[in-house]
Amino acid sequence: MKTMASSTAAKAEADGSVVYLTSPFSNDKIQAFDFNFDGSQLALGGYDPNDNKHNIVVKNLAPLEFEYDLLILDGHATFIDAVTFRSDGKQVASAGRDNKVKIWDAKTRALGIEPGMSKGLPALHTFTEHDRDVLSLSYNPAQLNRLASGDDGGTIYIWDVGEDMLPLPPDVPDAIAAEVNNEVNNNLLMSLVGHTGSISSIQYSIDGSKIASGSNDKSVRIWDANTGKELLKMIGHEDFINSISFSPIGRRVASCSRDGSIRIWDFLSHLTNGNNETDTALAVINDAYDTCFKVAFSPDGLLLASQGRMNDEYVDIIRIWDVEELRLDRAVPNLVS
Repeated sequence: MKTMASSTAAKAEADGSVVYLTSPFSNDKIQAFDFNFDGSQLALGGYDPNDNKHNIVVKNLAPLEFEYDLLILDGHATFIDAVTFRSDGKQVASAGRDNKVKIWDAKTRALGIEPGMSKGLPALHTFTEHDRDVLSLSYNPAQLNRLASGDDGGTIYIWDVGEDMLPLPPDVPDAIAAEVNNEVNNNLLMSLVGHTGSISSIQYSIDGSKIASGSNDKSVRIWDANTGKELLKMIGHEDFINSISFSPIGRRVASCSRDGSIRIWDFLSHLTNGNNETDTALAVINDAYDTCFKVAFSPDGLLLASQGRMNDEYVDIIRIWDVEELRLDRAVPNLVS
């Protein structure tokens, strides 16, 4: 899940400058966002007071089209907690507090629909199996038709999101106006059960073979993505887990907690040694924040970024860590508008 505490989004240019984009949701906050694989598009979830709906808007970040709404998708009945692109950029998934997961065609423009004219197009799928708020999503980068979703009750579902786009009749305006009932659950492949608190963060490994999850039960868990079997439970955080991140190297997971700590786990070593539960982390950083919200590995796995806040500060701080040396490389205040 990615949320923003303001009504603006920003695009970073190659020279390090930042271009600010006014929220398409009037003065309301952006609830969730995600970039596509090459950074050319940005999906935003938020509330549209004009329609009284929580919608998804896809922006094209090419310089000449930065202000266009490429897609406007009627989203959820309530707050949107997660938005994520599939790794090939052809789908966007969204999840919200209406207990639903929706799958959208992110390439509708290829069908001849102009920017801003997609409003009212139905989702490819609407999954309704969750009976609690859906808080986190992750596509499998190796099997593009697999999506994991985690909810407030501690359950993770694995879905087959399919490959086909909705067929559109020749008269596109009629298709936009049509009401399509496409709520299905026969795409549910398996359930991952074990957490006793809400799933705040989930992510597939880069090879798609494993899933990592972080929960309000203060544990991080590793699952077999093909069978749904829990492989390893990692404990040690003293408060809710806010974020987890798989290293692209493939053997490490980072986690951060509301207790302010950051932990890096060498989960592969524990699995190799036959452990199914451990409190031994490769590294523990206790004094970076009072509360840590987010961790993310760099694409080469050598650096770890963290976002958090000290109790006496009113801005979030982003820190960059050298994973091998576990030294603080630099710290900069996050831009606050």
